[in-house]
Amino acid sequence: MRNAENNRCLMYVVFVSLALLLNILFIDISYAVTTPFHKGNYYALIIGNNNYQDKRGAWKKLKNPVNDAISVADTLKQRYAFSEGNINLLIDAGRGDILNALNDLIYQVKEGDSIFVFYAGHGFLNEKTKEAFWIPVDAQGLDETNYLSHETIKNKLSIIADNASHVLLVADSCFSGTIVRGGNQKPVKVNREYYRKKARLKSIQIIAAGGNEFVDDDFRDTGHSPFTYYFVEALKNNASQYLAVSEFVTNVEKNVANNARQTPLQGRLYGAGDMNGEFIFTHLKRSRQDIDKEVAKLLQSADSFFKMKKYIDPPGNNARKRYEEVLLLDSDNSAAKQGLTQIADIYVKLAEKQIKRKEYKTAQRYLDLATEIQPDYDAIQATQQYLEKERDYVSPPVITW
Repeated sequence: MRNAENNRCLMYVVFVSLALLLNILFIDISYAVTTPFHKGNYYALIIGNNNYQDKRGAWKKLKNPVNDAISVADTLKQRYAFSEGNINLLIDAGRGDILNALNDLIYQVKEGDSIFVFYAGHGFLNEKTKEAFWIPVDAQGLDETNYLSHETIKNKLSIIADNASHVLLVADSCFSGTIVRGGNQKPVKVNREYYRKKARLKSIQIIAAGGNEFVDDDFRDTGHSPFTYYFVEALKNNASQYLAVSEFVTNVEKNVANNARQTPLQGRLYGAGDMNGEFIFTHLKRSRQDIDKEVAKLLQSADSFFKMKKYIDPPGNNARKRYEEVLLLDSDNSAAKQGLTQIADIYVKLAEKQIKRKEYKTAQRYLDLATEIQPDYDAIQATQQYLEKERDYVSPPVITW
């Protein structure tokens, strides 16, 4: 009898302890996924279409939209306040899949919620009617009844915006800019009060990979389109608690325009009740254990790239990039710092070889790269002095009397 009572007491203690632990976890998780200055949630609908099934040959298969969609979803889930259950990732979606997902959001969202919609795939503009479309994977030829018009998308987003506080559409497709109206202004001063003010004002914002133009599917060897590459990079490189769209979208536009034949656009959805608020990304508070796991994974990737001599190329997939991503998570990581120093040292040694060959311009390029990678590395300054001395010896300064 006494053993039974002891067992009941033990079970009670375990139950209470477990309940307290779950309560703590619940509080942490609910805090992490709450939209700023509201008690709302973040929801994401992310669409990536590669494998088009068009038997008429109008819509060829694409290379990178699925990678783009997965990368966006992973970034939101791992770094920002989007719980996995609130991210709907559609791969190779048909017209009905997309419409059903948008309808689900209409019934799901409520005041205070922030909704992120991302589309990567084919786009189309009818030159005669001036109508623009997303192209689902089940579209057949030039039959527009199989397409998803921008007008339909706008109507769905407007209804979603009736309930949600903030909606952000990011479209990486040809002619995506035809859905944009108006523009954003870069904030003069960003502080907590700015975020508080913008969070209270409704917003329906749009970022398009290009205007009334074709956009690139492949950007060098990154595995992404140029637009999504720079968009994801901007989100990954942010370490602040909050990040408003207007804080980073201008840099995305410039980077894409400087590196691809397209110019992204930003703006607002006309007639949907926008009050000049902002969609604000909230950085996820992560446990030390999760951070350590990601750091270990990044270091392993960096070391692999280093062994393959992929020090700074291809863009986005190289040793330097991985070491820098480690330092964003752990600013004092000695392995990442040492890795960057080793890469800088490689370019210093390359510069020294070029100096001996009297290839001074090439040597200077290598030194500039080393400085960019590790500006405080002492060997750079010594080699720079060596270069200048040799250059002056070959071309002594003209002395006038």
